[in-house]
Amino acid sequence: KSSVGSNFNNSNNHPIRAGEIIGVHNGTLTNHETVFKKLDCERDGTVDSEAIMRLLQVYTKNCTEPFTVEMLSSVACHLDGAFSVIAFNANNPYQVALMRKQRPLEIIIIKSLKLMVIVSEKVFFDKAVHAFNKYARLYKSGFSVIEKKDVEHVMLPLDNVAVIDLTVDM
Repeated sequence: KSSVGSNFNNSNNHPIRAGEIIGVHNGTLTNHETVFKKLDCERDGTVDSEAIMRLLQVYTKNCTEPFTVEMLSSVACHLDGAFSVIAFNANNPYQVALMRKQRPLEIIIIKSLKLMVIVSEKVFFDKAVHAFNKYARLYKSGFSVIEKKDVEHVMLPLDNVAVIDLTVDM
């Protein structure tokens, strides 16, 4: 659901790209225009989410440096409003950056599949698992049903950031 910027302009649709930073954002920023004025950079669209990705582009020195918790904290301090963000740098694809302020952000591990899912609206994850299990049972497709015991949920604490290292085995 768009909050700022027309979704008829594909530059406003997620994922948002700024250089080699690619990410998605749930929420609404109230100072995205100010961020763009201070950055003095070009915009691809009119969506508020682009301000986050542009800040990440600047803080990673045009995508040449990896994410750090300190860097993400600095970016988050420049943002007013509510957000949950997941982003990665294509120049360093073994990290995922997470930021959260007022909006939920949940990390879900499905142990049986060795799969990590990151969501800001858990209801959509629950619906996806329900549909997956329905078809796994109905078509006996070789996929195992996802059991509750196989799923771990961790909510990123309120007003927090994290860097996930994808080289670490679950």
